[in-house]
Amino acid sequence: MTPPVFLNHFFLTLDRDTFAAVRDSAWLKTVFAPYEERTTQRNDAAYTGIYFYGRNTYFEFFEDGAEGRPVGASGIALGIERPADLSAVLPVRRTITRRTGAAEPPWFHSLSVAGDVARSERFRTWVMEYHADFLANWYPELPPVGANSLRRRNVLDRYVAKIGQDTRRSEFLFKDVTAIELALDGPQHAAFPEMLVKLGYQASGGGANVTATGPEIRIHVVPSDASGSGIRRVTFSLQRGVAGEIAQRFGARSKMIVSPRGEAVWTF
Repeated sequence: MTPPVFLNHFFLTLDRDTFAAVRDSAWLKTVFAPYEERTTQRNDAAYTGIYFYGRNTYFEFFEDGAEGRPVGASGIALGIERPADLSAVLPVRRTITRRTGAAEPPWFHSLSVAGDVARSERFRTWVMEYHADFLANWYPELPPVGANSLRRRNVLDRYVAKIGQDTRRSEFLFKDVTAIELALDGPQHAAFPEMLVKLGYQASGGGANVTATGPEIRIHVVPSDASGSGIRRVTFSLQRGVAGEIAQRFGARSKMIVSPRGEAVWTF
C-alpha cells in the first residue's frame, strides 16, 4: 500500500525584476516567513536560490538564467514520511548529499520516473525521502535534537534554527502550501496527473484541466498558453489571522493577497 505522499516543496524561476522585488521585500522576510538566501552544494549539482520556510512545506525561487533555468521553470517535490518501496511507480532512485563545511552527509533519496514527466527544461517532479541519518549529521547540535529525519516538520525546524529564526517562528504568517496551479504542455500535461493518481491522489475535472487532491495539498494542472508554462498560483494556509486584507506586489508581474479567511494567494 502506498504511504501518504505529501508536498515537500516547490520551486519557480522568476524574471529578474520579480526575483529582485521578492529578494528585497522586508515584508516577506519579517512578516510572511523565515527566509534565507543560500548556495546549496550537492553531490550532483550546485545552485543559489532564496527560500521561505513553513511548518511542513517550503518553497524556493531562482533567478532567470541561474544554472541555465528559463523564466517559469518549475518543480514540485513530493515527500514521504515513512520508508516505502515505490519502485513500481518511481523506478529511479538516487541518494543526494548536502555539503556542510568539510562534511557531506546523505540528505535525501530522490525517487522519480524516467522520461519527460520527471525532468525537462520547464518542469521537474520527484518524491523525496529524507535520509534516516540526515539530522543526526547536519548541525546536530541545533533543535530539534534527536529528531526523526523522515518528518518534513523536523527538517524544517532544523533549517529555521540554522538561520536563527526558531525563537520567533510562530510570529510569521506562512504555515503551509495548500494548493498549486501549474501549467504544463506536451506529454507532461497528461503524465504528471497520471503519476499523482498512481501515488494515491484523487483526480477530478476533465479534459485539459485536472485537479489532483492528495494529503494536505491540491494540485491544479492546466494547459500552457501564450504566457508559457510553470507554476502560476499558490495558496498558503496561515499560522495566525489578519484583521483585514493585505495586498503585496512584487514587481509588475506578481501579487500576493492575504485574506482574513486564513489564507494567502500568490500569483505569478
